[in-house]
Amino acid sequence: MGKNEIIGLVIIAIILMLTPLIQYKMMGKKEVSPKQAQPVVEEMDTAQAVIEEHPPVPAESLFAILRDTTASVKNIKVETENYIAYFSTRGADITRFILKKYATGDRLVNLIHEDTIPTFPYNFRVASVPISTRDIVFSCDIDSVSLAAGHSGSIRFSANLPSGVRILRDFAFVSGSYDIIEKICVESDSLPISSGELLFERVLYPTESGKRKALGYEARYQLVGKASRVKPASPGKDRKVDIPAPVDWLASSMKYFTVLVAPIKKDNVASGNILATTDSVYFEGENIPLPKFVLAISVPSTLNGFTAEHRLYLGPKDYFGLKEYKKGYENLVSFGWGWLRPIALGFLWLFVKLFSVFHNYGLVLIVFSIILKIVLLPTTHSSMRSARVMRELQPKLKELQKKYKNDQTRLTQETLKLYKEHKASPTGGCLPILFQMPIFIALFGVLSNTVELRGQPFILWIRDLSQKDPYYILPLVMSLTMFLSQKMTITDPKQKIMAYVMPVVFFFIFGGMPSGLVLYWTTFNILSLGHQYLFERSCEKANASEK
Repeated sequence: MGKNEIIGLVIIAIILMLTPLIQYKMMGKKEVSPKQAQPVVEEMDTAQAVIEEHPPVPAESLFAILRDTTASVKNIKVETENYIAYFSTRGADITRFILKKYATGDRLVNLIHEDTIPTFPYNFRVASVPISTRDIVFSCDIDSVSLAAGHSGSIRFSANLPSGVRILRDFAFVSGSYDIIEKICVESDSLPISSGELLFERVLYPTESGKRKALGYEARYQLVGKASRVKPASPGKDRKVDIPAPVDWLASSMKYFTVLVAPIKKDNVASGNILATTDSVYFEGENIPLPKFVLAISVPSTLNGFTAEHRLYLGPKDYFGLKEYKKGYENLVSFGWGWLRPIALGFLWLFVKLFSVFHNYGLVLIVFSIILKIVLLPTTHSSMRSARVMRELQPKLKELQKKYKNDQTRLTQETLKLYKEHKASPTGGCLPILFQMPIFIALFGVLSNTVELRGQPFILWIRDLSQKDPYYILPLVMSLTMFLSQKMTITDPKQKIMAYVMPVVFFFIFGGMPSGLVLYWTTFNILSLGHQYLFERSCEKANASEK
């Protein structure tokens, strides 16, 4: 490895160290605060007028059923291939949501932790009185639902409030899917109903180890096909983003999992907003502050009530699974810098295809390294040839420098002439590095942010390719291959110190990176080392035969 290649590697190291900070800052600038939409449903204005004219309903009469502490609360368990969900008749709402195919250590991932805070409550007004489903104890005739593969099911909650207000809330499930179709119907024969709103108010508990920024908390929304990001708020600095109609969807996410709410009515006229705040939660024996995003979607109402239908997605940020909805949900998955997204998607597609054959993402990364090495072979071989020619020209270059040390113009002319005669390029050794820079950064985004590689083992001590090597064995092997490669190619005594310094520097850089990324780089280094050895041997034999 020559001087130019070393410079190229140093540049990569600097970029890799700065990438997370730059990416975090750049993505934060994408936050959009659209202007609040004007009401678009004429019936809402009419309903409001009736409310103002209607005599106020006695609160005690309307809330009598809500304050009935003797009403029994029942929990309903729903189990499918992908999750176990628990519903409560208080609020007709989800209280826990456990993903059966994802675990953290020896525990399954739980997206919704049991709490007194409702998960998906509805707020609305009956006459002038505010009502929330969180306060209502519903009735439900079902005790549990268990769905086998390919089957579907549903549960219905109902409540009758005084003064003839009726509420029906349905949830439909399909085994093998992470989404739930939720529908609510609120109606009254005599009282006007207005101001409907569906909320998501929960904090998502951490599913990964690491600092807060590494957990990937964020909210996203899509408006007319264009997705935007809302970054977490600092403690005490809440921010609200108003989103005009027609909003496509809202989502509160972590690094690998998300909770998404989307109106599914074709003539969607819903607006929404996202409140970025913080909340302190008790988790693993201590109170910790966590980012929180309150999602709200408006529900247009008519004079005597409203009916609304939404898709609730609670599950992994699986790019290809989300893409199947054809609603832009796949925009929840981040791969880092936007200009590298096509490259990252190509890698992810190839990884998934290779995994269907090898069933181990460690083997997939090794095969990927081999494929990439073959693709870059012509460029790498040309680079090695150029680097060798440059080494052989060093004595002649020193002679020119000595001969024309007082004539810089002539020195430049003679140097270029020498390069041309021997078909040498002083920058040729950097080409493989330049080709690998976008590949490396895109691969970093794939291995760090895609749920497909979360928790995927390789061999023995490497139990998760998306996490760093716990014993730093791979970074050590990678540094050793780098040292051997440099010892093989560096002949200038002034550069030999780099053969010792750079492997140490890269050991510390790669030590904190995903082990899958280090596995790729180590495999590529070993292949390059073998290629370098064979190339040098062939050149030595060619020189010996000429003599």
